[in-house]
Amino acid sequence: MLTQTELRKLLNAFLLPLTFEKGKAKLTIKKEINIKDVYSSFPEVINILLHDNTTGENIIWATDNYKNKGKSYLPTDKIKPSHLKMMKNGLNLQ
Repeated sequence: MLTQTELRKLLNAFLLPLTFEKGKAKLTIKKEINIKDVYSSFPEVINILLHDNTTGENIIWATDNYKNKGKSYLPTDKIKPSHLKMMKNGLNLQ
């Protein structure tokens, strides 16, 4: 169970500041998430995000965009938390 402070840090990693539009609160998810910040504070979250419920294993890269990084970055290779920590700018969510 997360403490209130931990929950606030986690939400701050994924959400932009709360805004109000016509008197209603609006939550906006960040388009870019610094994966290093999330992993350093909540390493268990990365494992949850990488888990594929269909196969029971980690998701795969499914693209050859990262193959120049080495053998374990091929389209059929599973993504591991250690791969994400090595990327400088985190992940860009589409």
